[in-house]
Amino acid sequence: MFSNKKKDYFWNTIGTFFQSALSPILLIVVIRINGIDQSGIFSFAFSVSVAFWMISLWGGRTYQVSDVKNRFSYEQYILSRLLVCLLTFVGSLVFVFLNNYDINKSSLIITLVLVKIMESVADVFYGIMQSNKKLYLAGMSLTFKTAISALVFGVVDVLTKNVLLGCAAILVVNISILIFYDIKKTLHIKKINLLKSGLKFRQSIQIIKKCTPAFIIGFLGLLPVVVSRYFIDLNSAGDSAYFGIFSMPVTLVGLLVVFAIQPNVVRLSESYAKKDKNDFYGNVKTIIGVVYIVGALSLVAAWIVGVPILDLVFGIDSERHKISLMFMVFGAIFSAIISIYTTIFTIIRKFRQHILVLSITNLLLVIFYVLSGSAISLFVASVCFSVIGLVQVVVLTRIIFKNKEKNA
Repeated sequence: MFSNKKKDYFWNTIGTFFQSALSPILLIVVIRINGIDQSGIFSFAFSVSVAFWMISLWGGRTYQVSDVKNRFSYEQYILSRLLVCLLTFVGSLVFVFLNNYDINKSSLIITLVLVKIMESVADVFYGIMQSNKKLYLAGMSLTFKTAISALVFGVVDVLTKNVLLGCAAILVVNISILIFYDIKKTLHIKKINLLKSGLKFRQSIQIIKKCTPAFIIGFLGLLPVVVSRYFIDLNSAGDSAYFGIFSMPVTLVGLLVVFAIQPNVVRLSESYAKKDKNDFYGNVKTIIGVVYIVGALSLVAAWIVGVPILDLVFGIDSERHKISLMFMVFGAIFSAIISIYTTIFTIIRKFRQHILVLSITNLLLVIFYVLSGSAISLFVASVCFSVIGLVQVVVLTRIIFKNKEKNA
């Protein structure tokens, strides 16, 4: 029999892998069945939904799990998440209206945003599972949800040749598993009562305020990919599709981060709360080291077999974009390190410098894209993504370990 800790690692690994694999699997299906241009639209819509998903999370999961002193109740965390999700949905409606997309593109974006909102609602229940040393239940949920979603989407798209109907089917799967598994399992762990007399709306607003710095950092960390995708989409659906395909390394290396850091959030929080700085920063260095090693291996693999594998899987000809792929892998490594730093700054509750660094670098990126206009290509975007990531990592590494020296 596995201990809970081993089950946590096993199912968290499997579940996170399945969740991260969903986007490329769906993209493969769309390219094969609906064509490269339609895949570009789908890839862009999925990227937008991920941005709104980040907004709906509002930095809450890490803050929730690292709340080892139980300042807020589980009911407060759930209510705060529901409030943010409602605002996120309204924001997505405003986004498609302001951009004046056609009905197909708008419907696809809104449907995928709803899918991601359901994932965000499930995430707050995963936080309760994790806080009670039952992260494996969340991993099982992610595994089953993703596997069923991929299967249902594939069947619907094959039968109807309609990407929107396939995404609507995924939404139904997410709602069903949220109600019949996630909430049900959580209620077996802890009794949750959203109508109890002590529950105050004001406290949920307080949670949102406290999580705001963590959200800003997480959102700014995601922004280079989203902004690059947005400006490429304005110029070419084909380049947008290739950018989506080459973003797979970002997903895979990001997957490694979740493997490495998520099961350790509670331990890192406890180490920091006990002022055991050696244990805390020692674990941080180990996690970062693992990411760099895997990143280096990923670069070698991408150079040798990256193009043949992508061509085989997606049915494309990407040899002419090989250099762009390598820059995307470089950027993925830096993005993974930034994700780790985001978690660390959330645990130690120090955000100001992190936010400043990410804000300035992202602002420079947006200004460059605006000035470049129609000159934004796949190659230009991949180089920008890599360079911005490098600058952010260099500066943030200095900040986070300088913080250790101050607290030594």
